[in-house]
Amino acid sequence: MDKASLMRAFKVMCSEAGAAMSDKCKLSAAPLLGLKPLDIREAHIRSQQLGKEICYDGRVIHANICASARVPNSRLLLCLVEADDADSAGAAFLHVFNALASTCTRQDAAQSMFPTDARLAIKEPLCYRSIMHVSSPASLHFLGLAKRLRRRPLEELRREGSRFMAKGSFLMAELYFTECIDVFAARDASTYGPVEKDVFSSRAECRLKLGKFEEAVADADMALSISGDGGIAVRRRSLWSKGRGLSALQEHQLALECLESVMKQGDEEEEQALASEIDRCKVFLRQSQHGDYDLSSYFLPNKASDTPFQCSDYFGPLEIKHTHDGRGRGIFLTRDVQLGDLLLACNPIAAVSSAASHDADEDLVVEIVKACVESERRLKQIYAMADREAAEVTALPDLAPFKCNTGKVAATPRSSRGVDVARIRRARDRVGYSSQGSGGSYVPGLWASVGLINHSCIPNASKMSIGDVVFVRAAKDLKAGDEVLLSYLEPPLAPYAGYREKMIQQYNFECSCERCKLEQSHRHVLGDLPGYEDDRGGSGLAIKVDDDVMDVVVEIEKRIKGMSEQEKDWIRAGFVDHYLAVCMLRDPRVPIDCEQLLRIMRETGSGSKHTLSRIAFLCNISGRKPETMKVLYEQVTALYGRQSPEVVDAITRKYRIPSLNM
Repeated sequence: MDKASLMRAFKVMCSEAGAAMSDKCKLSAAPLLGLKPLDIREAHIRSQQLGKEICYDGRVIHANICASARVPNSRLLLCLVEADDADSAGAAFLHVFNALASTCTRQDAAQSMFPTDARLAIKEPLCYRSIMHVSSPASLHFLGLAKRLRRRPLEELRREGSRFMAKGSFLMAELYFTECIDVFAARDASTYGPVEKDVFSSRAECRLKLGKFEEAVADADMALSISGDGGIAVRRRSLWSKGRGLSALQEHQLALECLESVMKQGDEEEEQALASEIDRCKVFLRQSQHGDYDLSSYFLPNKASDTPFQCSDYFGPLEIKHTHDGRGRGIFLTRDVQLGDLLLACNPIAAVSSAASHDADEDLVVEIVKACVESERRLKQIYAMADREAAEVTALPDLAPFKCNTGKVAATPRSSRGVDVARIRRARDRVGYSSQGSGGSYVPGLWASVGLINHSCIPNASKMSIGDVVFVRAAKDLKAGDEVLLSYLEPPLAPYAGYREKMIQQYNFECSCERCKLEQSHRHVLGDLPGYEDDRGGSGLAIKVDDDVMDVVVEIEKRIKGMSEQEKDWIRAGFVDHYLAVCMLRDPRVPIDCEQLLRIMRETGSGSKHTLSRIAFLCNISGRKPETMKVLYEQVTALYGRQSPEVVDAITRKYRIPSLNM
């Protein structure tokens, strides 16, 4: 089919339902280096002759984009591409799966991601006749501009790049500046001058806007390294781009040095914006070094900001080691910590919001792939996570990509990097974390450093979201050498049977902590009790207070007779709402009072909103005794750290728990 016919077919296909991705489509995107070129026409003729789909392993097709559009009600982008070589006529449709989140409403999204006249490398496509499939944008590599545009004079290329940058078309601007740089390289000049300095600086700005932070820093460094009269404005622009890129890569010390260098060179028009950027960088540096986070702007109305909550990452006194029991690897403390001490603060690799959980989960894959294509740091974080199907499953990963202020920023050439979409999906399933957002929306995300921590049904750490940031704190006093453990599921105070099913469905493994081993070995004793199959969530008391509840608790106490006190407490923790109801009834047949139940909840499920709500309930029914209020304050500290009385009071109001003014 010729190009004109394909263009007519393209317009029809843009209004039709999207195609389904073939099972033969490769989920792993290979590095560009090492792939052998394949002519687009040859690929289609061969698949047509054989009458079947062919996945061209180890091959790459170079093509120009003629048109692109989003297929309605899908994450699929459709492109019409043609051979870059005029001597090799050929055009085809390109289906790019997992390209756009369902929540994306931009009308120009397709053109922004896949602009007309961009030159592509299509890695290991699945071909059938005049159609090519790739599983994600990770299988595409932008090379520059179509040949007819590359023939323009250097100054015209540079001018067009500046024009696209001015109107916010940063990918197209980047490609124009890349062509300029290719022209510089072809000249084989011994030195670069002011023109080259300006082009590298401009491309750094574009890459910063595109989230390509390592490459933006590299371009800014190149611009700054070129000697000669390039103008103070270009130097300031390069330093500013480098500073913002370094800050995005959690290198706040280096970022601050860059931004302060810009300030020294003076520009009254930019001074206010720059001063604000420097202040922000200083706050991020303090957070990343000391774990010092002021939550007043989030909780106090008089300090609230219109901008979303933003902060630096923080990686505390932690190391990764093999577990002593052969489970694999885990995160361990390098020093003693106290209840409420911050262990981690982590911005997401990606987070999305959607009304439907399935849409949100699939959108999350799209956003993670995008983040990994753009940033090598994010890709290294994904590959550092435990993966049972990966060859390095038992290896201990380098923690540098998770830490701040390492003083190192290395950008591996994009052509030598590969992205495995299947592995990204497994990471999402294994360590993805979901919560309910405002308006009942479903908010899943992937927080890299949090994903290194193992699960236990007797957690010793808490996990709390503030905006898009997840904070992990010590839920009790811990010693150096202790493994940090989180409960992957809420609530931690639930029976084993309900827990087990959710753990298998969501994370594809069964917990083997001591509490689960105990309950599993006693399922024949406990299995017929009412509520044993529940995973009771929510914040309100889930059990009706009546004589039937009392009968259940009396029966539990009979069946656990003979166990150790620790074992009894673990069983009781799974039926905490039943015991709360009994505390309200104050029946003498059950030897558990409010103080004992407080201890059980604190020792078994500390650092959970679910536990906090139960302890708050217990405070109310027990008359707000000082010792009960003390435990309640401990649970607030376990979740939010040691905050000012003003912030603590705001937290208690926000979550409708008793005031802690004692």
